[in-house]
Amino acid sequence: MQLAARYLPEGVKVLVLFRDEIETTRVGSNFNTLAKEAWPHIRDDQLMRLESTFLSPYGLLRHDAVKRDSEQRSCPVTGLSEATSHIFIKPKHAVIVLPSRKMNARDFTLSTTSLTQVCDTLAIPHRAVYWHEFGHLRMACKENFTIRDRLDERNADLSVHHGCGLNRDATTLIHFTDWRSITNFNSEITASASKYWNQLSLHKIAATETDELASLLELKVRAAGQRVHTQKADSFVRKVMTDPRYKETREIFATKSISVERNLERLAEMHKTRPYVFKHSCDMGSRMLSSACRLSSHLKHLAHD
Repeated sequence: MQLAARYLPEGVKVLVLFRDEIETTRVGSNFNTLAKEAWPHIRDDQLMRLESTFLSPYGLLRHDAVKRDSEQRSCPVTGLSEATSHIFIKPKHAVIVLPSRKMNARDFTLSTTSLTQVCDTLAIPHRAVYWHEFGHLRMACKENFTIRDRLDERNADLSVHHGCGLNRDATTLIHFTDWRSITNFNSEITASASKYWNQLSLHKIAATETDELASLLELKVRAAGQRVHTQKADSFVRKVMTDPRYKETREIFATKSISVERNLERLAEMHKTRPYVFKHSCDMGSRMLSSACRLSSHLKHLAHD
């Protein structure tokens, strides 16, 4: 974590806590005590801007940057509403909350992917979460800067790539990339979920935002047993998001009526037999199945399909 300090502007103080350090009871958490121990001179109004319920067990960032409330704009790709943030003055204090110290990579994967059988690994989930949240913090340190939430999440994920590289930790990087692929594949087809759909960027594959979303949505549509009805990527993205023709696909991923393992198996069944429509879909499908094999002991057989 000391490696990250050089990438922040001077004067930004960062407190890193594990989730189990913040004991939450009916009367609140002990966050204020920990923060005042780290920053004895912090003012109460500054501390209030950092306070949170800290309910997320996986990762969280809070900072005291002066910013405009999130604005909703139309996404140029999906056509749906998406959030943007504008920072006026960079933060002076930031808190990054990591998963509990007892949570290993296997536990993290089981609790976030819906996979039922997960392989053991030496990956360090706390490192991936830290660098993801640190990526958000770096963006928050850009004064008079507006960023779309989708690009903020992409930058945060690429920060994991950078951080694992600095730590020479290929194991954690591969695990994080696999985890992001599977969680994206299993996610709902909504505007809020789609801001995380950036796995081609994580693989350093040059692709437009439209191509990235079209490829993942093609995988979802195939797994749901439906077909692509247009050759145009931009039209396809918007149709899958809202068109009644793809209602079945949206419902499958919204209700989780079919397990993620079965959806991955259905994807594998068609991977080599039905041609893909969009240019990155086949590559993404191959990578998705490889990720499934590495994460799940139940899906090892997909490597041979």
